[in-house]
Amino acid sequence: MRRYLLFLFLLITFIPNLSNAQTEERILEEISLSASDPDVFTEDLTAQLELLKPLQKNPLNLNIISEEELQQLFFLSANQINQFFLHRQKSGFFISVNELQVIPGFTPEVIIQMLPYITVKSSNTLKISELRKKSLDNSAWSMFTYSRTLQPAKGYQIKDPERSKYQGSPDRLLVRFRWSHQDKLLFTLNMKKDPGEPFFAAKQRYGFDYYAGSIYYRNIKQAKHLILGDFHVQLGQGLMVWTGPQFGNRNAIAPILQQPIGIRPHTGMTESRFFRGIAASFRKKNFQFIPFLSYKKETATLQHLPEKGWVVTSINYSGLHRTPSEQRNRQTTGIFNAGTSMHWSNLNWKLGLGYLYHQLQYPLQPRPTYYNQYRFRGTTLHQLNAHYQYSFYNLLLYGETAHSLSSGWANYHGLTASLGRKFSFNIRYRHYQPNYQQFFAQSFQAQSNLGNEQGAYLSLAYHPSRKFDWIASFDYVQFEKPRYRVRLPSEGWLFQSQMSYIWYKKGYLRLRYQYKWFQENFPAESKLQSRIANVLRLQLRLNFQYKLTDSWMLNNQVEGRHFAKDAAYPKRGFLALQDLIWKNPGNPLSANLRLAWFNVDSYDARIYTYERDVLYAFSFPSFFRNGIRTYANIKYRIGKSLEFWGKAAHTHNFGIDEMGSGLDLIAGNQRTDIRFQIRYSWN
Repeated sequence: MRRYLLFLFLLITFIPNLSNAQTEERILEEISLSASDPDVFTEDLTAQLELLKPLQKNPLNLNIISEEELQQLFFLSANQINQFFLHRQKSGFFISVNELQVIPGFTPEVIIQMLPYITVKSSNTLKISELRKKSLDNSAWSMFTYSRTLQPAKGYQIKDPERSKYQGSPDRLLVRFRWSHQDKLLFTLNMKKDPGEPFFAAKQRYGFDYYAGSIYYRNIKQAKHLILGDFHVQLGQGLMVWTGPQFGNRNAIAPILQQPIGIRPHTGMTESRFFRGIAASFRKKNFQFIPFLSYKKETATLQHLPEKGWVVTSINYSGLHRTPSEQRNRQTTGIFNAGTSMHWSNLNWKLGLGYLYHQLQYPLQPRPTYYNQYRFRGTTLHQLNAHYQYSFYNLLLYGETAHSLSSGWANYHGLTASLGRKFSFNIRYRHYQPNYQQFFAQSFQAQSNLGNEQGAYLSLAYHPSRKFDWIASFDYVQFEKPRYRVRLPSEGWLFQSQMSYIWYKKGYLRLRYQYKWFQENFPAESKLQSRIANVLRLQLRLNFQYKLTDSWMLNNQVEGRHFAKDAAYPKRGFLALQDLIWKNPGNPLSANLRLAWFNVDSYDARIYTYERDVLYAFSFPSFFRNGIRTYANIKYRIGKSLEFWGKAAHTHNFGIDEMGSGLDLIAGNQRTDIRFQIRYSWN
């Protein structure tokens, strides 16, 4: 039977395929292909796609677009945006979107991603008609999403009231509501119940575990932006504060230079690392002023000490409140934040200063370990930052310096240069001191927590023609002090290379290679505590995507991984998958299928890949052991107002009797997940 399935899979894999995926899905897939581990996607990407959706109805006019509007296309780098405005300043109005091809840094793939959201209208009278059209664009929609794993996990089957178990059902429920008035007002509301969480019970006596929402005003008198409720703040290069999605991680082949948006509503489903309160952005000529206030409850573990009273030993950012202990810790402490940022900019310069204040309800006192000795302890933290950008022809110089008062410093500086339309390079240097303390920082880093890191990065990109491009990057990093899973000072380096052959508006053939060397502790059973082990990870991925007709598209992927660690046997993994995607622009039904086969020795050699899903849902499952995974997605539009999505996914592992661990343990070797979603829109 296994041989038959393998033969069938290989036969399908090499039959030419077809696909016409949405641009949003293409962007997500590009991002996933550039990351070695989806842990870098800790923030819900929903908000980014929500920014793009309205642009499909009202595309951005390249002849009148502002820098702030162009930054909505979050896949564009700071250098690409800078080159765009330099070109428009020198050459005048665009005649066609095809002119983008002559701007340095605008590859065919980037232009394809932009096409659904841009247009060219050369007359100023069209600008007036565009604004009048937008002023009439009032809309609203509501969405309900349901998902569940059909096989019952151990946590739902425990009957003993003294044992830890899940307090609710295995259902996952999501509700979203949006209402906008013209282009000035947006109201958002999100509700969520995770699997295992109570519903109208325990601490969820009001129903859902998670409620989030905001009222967002734009262009109201002196305020460029005003947000009441939940919001994100992104300043500089993220050394002081950057909440929300971040695409500048060093694991990416060519990481995007962070584009700080200032403030925006939090519209995603992630339950932590955002602000709750009020934020505003004021602009006058070249100056911008951003003040914000926030108070938010967090899930934390409290401990009573005889001399200090109640202290917080850890903060849980997962958003899961399923077991009695998770319920007990839910929203047990509060954090007050206040900050401000001032910016000045002209055609070449961008300069900014910022301040951020944190006040905790209870002192933070994490239990001492070898890796957290420099983490923040106490109730009050002050931070300062200064950041800059300077553009000169094809050069872009940028950076940020941040300081946590009474402790450490963080520095990040870089240079990007485009040498004609074919060649560009990027140099970056970072030094985050071990005692630099922060709560909301995200930037170019190798660890999940920003600090205790020094590194140098170089990337090169070569585009000899519209059909071929090559990108390579090298990053060397040192860790001055111990860190998680590493008892001693350590180092590492990462080399990546990617070659792509592109059929313009049709597809691509892409080969990616990654060589990662780093150090970590030996396993506890080896009793080698006086030194650390060398670890090597190799990855080779071949991806082929091609659009054969207006309705059908092919996506194939083959990937191999190798993991080696001192005093341990090497581990290997292999994955091959086939996608079949169908979408006819004139048909209300669209669908896609996948068949994947994987053979992975252990979790150390696990392979991640992106899966298509229902709207605003993102799947990056890991593959290990030996088995087959299949899924099917459908979308059906009922009239102009009602849309339905559905997904069913099934994983079959060979040669095992159980899957998962702890309370998520499933008896048997199969897992089936279902998801349904419905959205109703009205004007």
